[in-house]
Amino acid sequence: MPDDSKTRVLSLLDQQGRRLFGLLARLTLSQDAAEDLLQELALRLLASTGFRASEQPDRYAVRAAINLAFEWRRKRRTCELLVADPAGLTADPLQVLANAEELRDVLSALDDLSAVKRQIVVLRYLEGQAFDEVGAAVGKTAHQARALCGRALLALRRAMIDRGHT
Repeated sequence: MPDDSKTRVLSLLDQQGRRLFGLLARLTLSQDAAEDLLQELALRLLASTGFRASEQPDRYAVRAAINLAFEWRRKRRTCELLVADPAGLTADPLQVLANAEELRDVLSALDDLSAVKRQIVVLRYLEGQAFDEVGAAVGKTAHQARALCGRALLALRRAMIDRGHT
């Protein structure tokens, strides 16, 4: 691995490390997993010819992080994930468990989407990006990204209804 590649990855992690860690933590619901996956992401980027050739390494890294998180989720489907009430609004433990179950179902349904639709939903709703940014990140126009997002949300709604959520 050339020094240039190592420098490029370290520079990216210096600039985008917090964002990538936050994204991984939200997608895995685990700080420990996010730490491990960020290290795995760095190793994958170091070995990746696609990353070295990319003109937009930050977008490449975000896409790789999303894919890595959902890869991790697929491996851990049978494991229990505990989710705390982030705002501290719910004192009822049964409600906390119901919210955790719903969040797991949403993430599982996201995993069933195509990679592009999943990336669009994550960038739009977890990262809060505008459709023009989302479209640019996935190689689509803002209009195409909006349309794909609408189809993805429809698929997510159907999946949630199938799982018993209204």
